[in-house]
Amino acid sequence: MIGGGTPPDVFYMGIEDFPVYVSGGSLMNLEPFLQEDTTWNAGEYYQVLLGGFRYRDSLYGIPKDWSPLVLYYNKNLFDEAGVSYPDENWTWDDFLDAAIKITKDENGDGEPD
Repeated sequence: MIGGGTPPDVFYMGIEDFPVYVSGGSLMNLEPFLQEDTTWNAGEYYQVLLGGFRYRDSLYGIPKDWSPLVLYYNKNLFDEAGVSYPDENWTWDDFLDAAIKITKDENGDGEPD
């Protein structure tokens, strides 16, 4: 529809697709509309989600929902490797560091088992 020149007024888009659409000029800046809407309250939204739809300090999308990601881990593997359990302060770098420490090449072929 966008390519044909008749874009929809509203559509669902994952955050991973946002950069392509906004940088290509396919999305409308919502700020002028939101400034006039007396019911709009950005504080009602998880700010990280809103940030994912911002481009050059303007909002181009509003999240309709979100779901938390869950990470399960085997405490025995962490204990065996002497790695602390994940907590709320973990970053992706912490995750990667722990994964490297826990991963083993038990048969010596140079590949993780």
